[in-house]
Amino acid sequence: MSLKPLLSVTLTAAIALAARLAQAEDAAEPEPDILDAPYPKRAHLALRFGAGPSFESIASTALFGAHGSVSLGADTKVIHVFGTISGGGGKTDGGLDFYEFSVGPDLEWPLGPVRLGLRPRAGYLAIARATESELMEDMRAGIGGLFAVDFFRENGFVIGLEAEPRIDAAIPGFALFDKASTYPIYGLRLNFVVKRRMPRAGDEPAPRIGAAF
Repeated sequence: MSLKPLLSVTLTAAIALAARLAQAEDAAEPEPDILDAPYPKRAHLALRFGAGPSFESIASTALFGAHGSVSLGADTKVIHVFGTISGGGGKTDGGLDFYEFSVGPDLEWPLGPVRLGLRPRAGYLAIARATESELMEDMRAGIGGLFAVDFFRENGFVIGLEAEPRIDAAIPGFALFDKASTYPIYGLRLNFVVKRRMPRAGDEPAPRIGAAF
């Protein structure tokens, strides 16, 4: 009895099975991701640094300063989520020093090169006194909106500009202005930001260098 027909059938079946397994493996793999897309198909770890001027007002006192921030989080295809630590300081319109520190989440929704979002914050505010060395201190908490434009994307790096209008409250706790009252804080922060999106296996380069889309 010839073994050729049996070998032929066996080889044919093996080739067919291998083809089916390859198709199944291809189907199980996610689509290749574009690292520099505003909304990646897979979650990417991201690190962001920001800095810029700030303008705020509390109890008829204007605060002119600068601040910086560090954020760690993830970019996903629907939302960008970060945990942020920020701090800064400056001068009041009367020439007194002030300092602030805050922490909170960043929730951002990308729309092409534009990002819209919310930034809840809780932290600390201190303003120098005119006649004493002791600071006027209080807790602060509130929420900010976000309008941002990312104008550069390449190899996982993103550079953009942000505007963050805020409304916070100076909450009694450290006797700011020596009164047990809650003062509203209105302000605007402008940020120059640099973000690094960490690549993952299978990522593809951006369609064109420096493209925002």
